[in-house]
Amino acid sequence: FSSINYGTDKVFDLLAAEVTTAMKLTENHMIDPGEALCGLFFADADYFAVGPVDKEQFADYARRRGLEPDELRKVIPDNL
Repeated sequence: FSSINYGTDKVFDLLAAEVTTAMKLTENHMIDPGEALCGLFFADADYFAVGPVDKEQFADYARRRGLEPDELRKVIPDNL
């Protein structure tokens, strides 16, 4: 998945994470050090499961993400 950018670098820039913490991103967008914990937590969030998507939804999502279908299948295997 090294070619896929999940927006982690944008979040790090917005939070100035490299300046305010000892964390940085590798070239594959992994957090270094590996022991670091990073996440967004919402107290009043309602979480839900996303079920299977049909072929039309899959094609639309791949197009919007700018991913080839084979790449996207690796990202969302449980929803196919």
